[in-house]
Amino acid sequence: MTGSTGAKGVTGNTGAKGVTGSSGAKGVTGNTGAKGVTGNTGAKGVTGSTGAKGSTGPTGAQGAQGLGSWDTIVNTTADRGTSNAAATAVPDLTVAVSASSVYEFEAVLFINNSAAGGSKFAIAGPAAALPYAFYQGETATGTGAVSATNTLAALDGTAFATTTGVDHVVVIKGTMKVGGTAGNLTIDQARVTGGSTATVRAGSVLKVRKVM
Repeated sequence: MTGSTGAKGVTGNTGAKGVTGSSGAKGVTGNTGAKGVTGNTGAKGVTGSTGAKGSTGPTGAQGAQGLGSWDTIVNTTADRGTSNAAATAVPDLTVAVSASSVYEFEAVLFINNSAAGGSKFAIAGPAAALPYAFYQGETATGTGAVSATNTLAALDGTAFATTTGVDHVVVIKGTMKVGGTAGNLTIDQARVTGGSTATVRAGSVLKVRKVM
C-alpha cells in the first residue's frame, strides 16, 4: 500500500538566461514572378472642330510689266522731228551695245511728214559695227513697201509717209554685229523734201536683245 504524497517543496529561483545563439544565414531569394499582361490602350478621344478660316489679306500691288524676251525697251517720250536730209538720230531711240557682241532689234515707228517727199531711215552704231536691217511700212496711206540696208547710217532706199500730215507706221527689224568698239544702236531718220519736217511720233518704240 502506497503512502500519502508529501507537501510540495519550495520552488527554487529561475536560473540566469543563456546566451542567444547567432542568426542563421539568409535563405536564397526566389525568382521574380512573370510580368502581367498589359491592358488594352484606351479609345482615342473625339477630335475638336476646325477653327474658322481667318480673313484673307489684301492683294499686293502689281509688279512692273516685264520686258518679255527683250533685254531693253525704250520709247519716244515726245514727238521727235528733224529737217535734216542726212541721217539724224531720233532722241530716246538709242540703246547701249557691248563690243564683240551680236544684237537683234525691232523698232515700231509712228511717223509723219510735212511734205509729200516723205521720210527715210537708217541704223547707226559704234565704229565697225555691221547693221543688217529691213524696213517695211506705209509709203502712203494704205500702200506698203519694203527696203533694206547693211551699212551704218545708210538711209534706206524707200521714202515712207508721203501722204502729207497723216501718221503712218514703219517697222524696222534686223541684227547688229558689234566689232571691238562698244557704243549705241540708234534709229536715224531724215526728211526727203527740202524745207519739210520728218517726225517720229511719241510712243514709238525700240526693242533690243543680245543674242551672243
